[in-house]
Amino acid sequence: MLAQAPLPGQRVRPGAPVGVTLSRGPETHVLPDVSGLSSRQARIVLERLGFRVTEERSTHAVEAGRAFGTEPEAGRELPVPAEVVLRVSDGPGLTPVPQLEGRPIDEALRLLEEGELALGAISYDPRADAEPGTIVGQYPPGGYTLRRGDAVEIRVAGDPDRVNRRRSRPAPAGPGEV
Repeated sequence: MLAQAPLPGQRVRPGAPVGVTLSRGPETHVLPDVSGLSSRQARIVLERLGFRVTEERSTHAVEAGRAFGTEPEAGRELPVPAEVVLRVSDGPGLTPVPQLEGRPIDEALRLLEEGELALGAISYDPRADAEPGTIVGQYPPGGYTLRRGDAVEIRVAGDPDRVNRRRSRPAPAGPGEV
C-alpha cells in the first residue's frame, strides 16, 4: 500500500469511504538494443529509461566510439534503476605489417590475410631488378602497426599483364605427376 485517505488515526463516520492507493510493484523497462549508436547516444537512451549506465571499452570490429552491446543483453525486462554495462568499441585491434619485400605476390597476399590486413593499391615496376611477381616495395613498411582491416600498398616487379598471366597458370607438373 502506498497511501490511504483518510490517514491512519483520523476519525471518520461509519460507512464513509476510505481510499487506498496500491503499488503495482517496481517500474520496469525492456532494455533496448543500442548497438551501432555512438556511446553518447546509447548512454542518453539508456539513462532516459531510468537505467544507471557504466561504460566498458574493448577492442571490437565496430568503429571506435560505437556501442556494440550491453550487459545484461538487450530485450530483457529490468526494474529501474537497474545497473547496465554499455559495451563500447575502441575499434579493431592493432596488428603489425608483415615484411613483404622480396616475397612472391601470392605469399604476400597470404601474409596480409593472416594479419587481417587488406591489399591496397598495386603498382608494377617493369624495370625492377627482381623476378617478375616479386614484391619490391610496400607502404607502410614491414613492422609498422595498423588497425586490422587497414590496407597495405605494394609494388610488384614486372609488367602487370605478364605477372597476372603467370599467376593464373597452373603450376607445372613435377616429375612423375600427370
